[in-house]
Amino acid sequence: MGEEAERSVADWHKMIVIDRLMTFSQYLRARRDDAVSESLEVRDKALNEIVDVLKSLPPSFLTGEEVGLLLTFFVSQMDSNILSGETLIDGIYHLVMNSKEVPPDSYNALFVKMFQDSNVSEWSTDYRMKHYEIFRWFVQNQKEYMISLGGSFYTAFQNIFLGESSANGIMFMLNLFLFIVKNYEIQAVADNLFDMVLVYYPEKNPVQNRNPEVSRKLIVAKCISCFVSSPYFDKMCFAVVADSIINDEFNDEEIDDICQLLVVACQKFAANAIVEYIEPIMRGIRMAAVKPTTNDVSGTLIKALKGVIEKSRELHDPNTEVFIGQSLIENMEPFVLQAEMGITKKALELFKCAYLNTSDHLSCSILSHVFAWLTTLVQGDTVNVAANKNEIMEESLDYMIEWVELVAQRKEETGHVLQDFLTNILDSIDVSREYVPRQAMIAKYKILKKYLDEFEPSESLISKCKKTVAAEIFSPLVEDEDESYFDFITSLAKRTIEPLAAILVEHKLTTWNKDKMLAYHFSIIHNRHSWEFLKIAIKNLLDLHLVEMHSFTIKRYEMIASRCSNDEMVMWEVLSAFDRVVQKAHQHPPVAETMQTLTLGLTKEKRAEFMTILYERYYASELSFRSIDELDRKYTLSLLQSENIEEVKSLAELPFPPKVHRKFLFAAINRRFIEVNDLADEDFEDLWTAFIKVKAKLITQTPTGLYLFGKLMDYIIETPITDEIDEQYKFLLDFVQPENNPYKCNYEVSTVFWKQKLLYLLVPPYKEIFESASDMDLKKIVGLLPALIDFANTIENAELKDQFDALLPLLLRILDVSDPSTINKNILHAIPIFVKNAQQFDAHSKRIMVNALCEVATVPEVSMATTLDALSSLINIYNADRENVPLELVPKVIRISTALLSHHKRLVRLKSAEVVNLWSLSKSD
Repeated sequence: MGEEAERSVADWHKMIVIDRLMTFSQYLRARRDDAVSESLEVRDKALNEIVDVLKSLPPSFLTGEEVGLLLTFFVSQMDSNILSGETLIDGIYHLVMNSKEVPPDSYNALFVKMFQDSNVSEWSTDYRMKHYEIFRWFVQNQKEYMISLGGSFYTAFQNIFLGESSANGIMFMLNLFLFIVKNYEIQAVADNLFDMVLVYYPEKNPVQNRNPEVSRKLIVAKCISCFVSSPYFDKMCFAVVADSIINDEFNDEEIDDICQLLVVACQKFAANAIVEYIEPIMRGIRMAAVKPTTNDVSGTLIKALKGVIEKSRELHDPNTEVFIGQSLIENMEPFVLQAEMGITKKALELFKCAYLNTSDHLSCSILSHVFAWLTTLVQGDTVNVAANKNEIMEESLDYMIEWVELVAQRKEETGHVLQDFLTNILDSIDVSREYVPRQAMIAKYKILKKYLDEFEPSESLISKCKKTVAAEIFSPLVEDEDESYFDFITSLAKRTIEPLAAILVEHKLTTWNKDKMLAYHFSIIHNRHSWEFLKIAIKNLLDLHLVEMHSFTIKRYEMIASRCSNDEMVMWEVLSAFDRVVQKAHQHPPVAETMQTLTLGLTKEKRAEFMTILYERYYASELSFRSIDELDRKYTLSLLQSENIEEVKSLAELPFPPKVHRKFLFAAINRRFIEVNDLADEDFEDLWTAFIKVKAKLITQTPTGLYLFGKLMDYIIETPITDEIDEQYKFLLDFVQPENNPYKCNYEVSTVFWKQKLLYLLVPPYKEIFESASDMDLKKIVGLLPALIDFANTIENAELKDQFDALLPLLLRILDVSDPSTINKNILHAIPIFVKNAQQFDAHSKRIMVNALCEVATVPEVSMATTLDALSSLINIYNADRENVPLELVPKVIRISTALLSHHKRLVRLKSAEVVNLWSLSKSD
């Protein structure tokens, strides 16, 4: 046999497959003596060779008989070949997975040896996985044989299931569990199967060989899928929830997992399965909600409570639902009223869920109790420590506003409760004015506004509203308070204009606060009748006061557009009245944005008419820089809305000052009044022109824009950097400012989802340019990164988080530098956005960021804004994942932040103290 032993695998393959000089059976006979040799070394070498030759064969090369013989041989050798165990498993695995036919008479020996007589958990992870795949092959392809095994099948499955500890292995077994439950009859073993999954749920024990792609959340979610995979598991699911949710040993994350199981179980199973567990489940929900370790009630807990309520309603047993409501009211009342415990907000979240989802009768009962509690809190009657009174009153006023607004969602069923309580609510707010006057008045205005929006007011309430309005007309303008005040006035005007008109008669305008007098008139306008009633007075007031008008007051005039946009005549007169005064005024507050909003509210025909009027004013300006500057401060934002090709093209070609010219040039290119398909040399003479052309094309003809973008970046890399480059990068992706906002300027865009499309198209080429750039070139293009991040942050779409992940390596490259003072200040401003959005924010990323931020915070030359950005980023990094902060950097963060506690600016000192307090928690842990 010496000659056979010297042949290589390639030699045997050639003889068996290519030259057909022998069959595989003949090859086995030729190597049998070595394969059963008493010498472990000889035997191991022969078995390795046999398996390697086997793997080299084409698929389905062996006959069924040969497969059976070889399987029998491999199985027979497993006990006597300890050194070759993995080799034998490789051979068995290859035969089972790659053979067209596996003889049934080999099943039993194979199954018994691999899954009954051996301990699978003793194998390495890779070879356990091969065992599992062979087991899955039996389960998926040999159902009849597996059924014939009876209880032995489930016992074997239980043994391998419970012996797994790696993340990948657990996921494999859970998926196999789901297949078995779906395809086999499990009633007799349902209890045992369910208990198997409980070993991994909630996942308390550390999982070995954690694969980053198999997170803890993924395992928990898969366990939940297993728990609800069979109707036989229904009561067991609710029993597990009932036992676990009241278990003090579980932490907040594990309780959240239990609540998630409850949510899914309520969606999956019939209502009668939960009946006997409702009491402990409700107790657990209440306990979890008021735990002092959390600041807010988790969304999962609220969904769980909603699920329990919905199940109780499916029972059509009013007693069960009443029990849920009463148990909440009786047990949670102390947590609402004892506001100094800090749990009021969380307790009210449970009541909100119950209010929105229970029957009409129970919702009314809950609402009555909540309003009674809140009136007590608003008055400060339950506060024991005087120093806490103001803070608790402020919080309670916010809760009251929230609950009044909540009534609108069930107005028909529960609105009468608010009507009954309104007087008490307003009286309690009046009591709180002694302690928190500003917050009390804001609450009063918001509550009255909401009531007027939703309900027909009584005569007595109208009278009370009139007194409330009249009481404030003389006081100075306070923007945040008076915003609510004038919104309330608008809602009152929509119900009836009479009391507001009476106030104008009863109180001489000369006694009013001037800004309030103007805003008062503007806030009343909401339709043609109110405009006709006040338009003469408003025109006179604009004539008299526009020059010194407060920006807040101008905003109130601007808001008329949103209320009257469906009335062409009113909108035209509202605009004309404002324009008449603006046109002749040489000194005035900024009005361009107001004009832009008003013209946008016109019909298309009326807007075109007004655009022509504006165009003639610009053209008649004799190109005087002074007159053009004045027109720009009044009308350019409006004129950008023009769709007249001759007007816009003409304006774009006139020699206006640069900042005006750029606006009209962009508008002309955006609407294709000026065709741009490439960038010429002269476009780079003033780089702003190139940026304008690229931007205009990016939002309308994205492929062309992408080509121009690449050409622009090439030019920037090849030429010296300019002082304006960061500003130009910001302009390129700014669609928020009034002159850049496509909606406000009536610009064309490529699709409804143009923002998403633009982001997906820009990130890959920019990333490629960035990664290939030298350190010197990087300084020229780095300014686009924060602009790109800011742009991405304006898109509300969770699916775009992968774009932040794509940009993360770019950010890390910038931060991982020896001299932190060289870091672009806009990059630091972008870090909090990254922390909020990036999904793959690993430990390595945190270390680089934290190190860079610490260094930046200590550079004396940096601005206060940069220092604050660095400190804010440290706070956000900690809050984003406080369980996994880089502990080795905690002392450094604390040391540097402590040093900044002596900073000469108060804001820096406050922010530094917050960093120290937060990061010190990790140190103590």
